[in-house]
Amino acid sequence: MIVDGWLDWAERMPGPWSKTNSGINPARGLFLHSAEGYEDTLLHLIINGPYSWHASNLMDGRFIQHYPFTARVWHAGPGPNQSYIGVEDEGLHTVETSLNDAQVTNAVRLIDDLSKWKGWQPSRTGSTDQTLWEHREAPMIGGYASACPDGRIPWDKIMAGLSPAGLAGVGIHYTDGSDEEIWVANGKVPDGIGVRYEDERIEKVWPV
Repeated sequence: MIVDGWLDWAERMPGPWSKTNSGINPARGLFLHSAEGYEDTLLHLIINGPYSWHASNLMDGRFIQHYPFTARVWHAGPGPNQSYIGVEDEGLHTVETSLNDAQVTNAVRLIDDLSKWKGWQPSRTGSTDQTLWEHREAPMIGGYASACPDGRIPWDKIMAGLSPAGLAGVGIHYTDGSDEEIWVANGKVPDGIGVRYEDERIEKVWPV
């Protein structure tokens, strides 16, 4: 749950308020960053470095929040900074090629809380209307490109963890007539038809 912009389940290690922009962040979505470093470096930089981000997702399962989600921090350039949440995920892409299970669990819990708080749907559409982002995609909405490596965020696992309860094993049904067992597959996304159940019911669970 989010109260006054703070998660009720996260540790807190506040960063300097001087590393924020004025105004209220509408939290239109979330950027998951690859930190390209480890805990000691992250927790040093959040206080002393040139950037700021809302929270750090650590490999040991701890999730540390540095700023309320209402703050505009410095994580991906002007557009994202003003309107999106930024989270750094501990690890180095050449060693930890993907987030571990504890980090995926935290990401799913965070996205669920954020989407309920702000009333948006978790989505990876490949266009400017998506709510879940990586840093490399920031230029699409007025942000800066980054050396953050592609592919370290396991979106398939995250989206599967966010899938509505009670769905049968068939998975997503698309308007082209195809089915997938996971929520985002082969570059396709739910397009408004929604879910096909094992009893052949099709229900619209995403807005068009």
